[in-house]
Amino acid sequence: MASHAYPSARAILMAGPVVLVSGRPDEGFWILPGGGIEPGETPLEAVRREIWEETGWKTTVHALTVLPNVWMRAGGDWMRETLHLYGGRINPRHLTALPPSPEAGTLLRWASLDDLVTTRQVVLVPAAVVPWFIRMGGR
Repeated sequence: MASHAYPSARAILMAGPVVLVSGRPDEGFWILPGGGIEPGETPLEAVRREIWEETGWKTTVHALTVLPNVWMRAGGDWMRETLHLYGGRINPRHLTALPPSPEAGTLLRWASLDDLVTTRQVVLVPAAVVPWFIRMGGR
């Protein structure tokens, strides 16, 4: 297992009862918008920058928690992450106007609680963020 915890910042961005997720459908899982924290950058600066890069949206977010996360990379290496989780609301007009992702093969979509928990049409990783989505009103 990696000895260093990779710092990241991601956000639960809601429009009404749905949350914005990002992913490559062929990989079988989805993640929240956000990404790595660059040297000299705070987690808040990182999440705002990542949201801007991924969506073109300027957002107001608030800190929710810090979560540990461990996952296996495609090459079989284990990664350890310190995930700074934020929450925010998006104008519902964005429900019908999702921007294309700047990353080739990556899609943005809205997911409901039913998608995440009942039908599991959207597998969100890490799963530890789902209760935070529910707390924010994703019912």
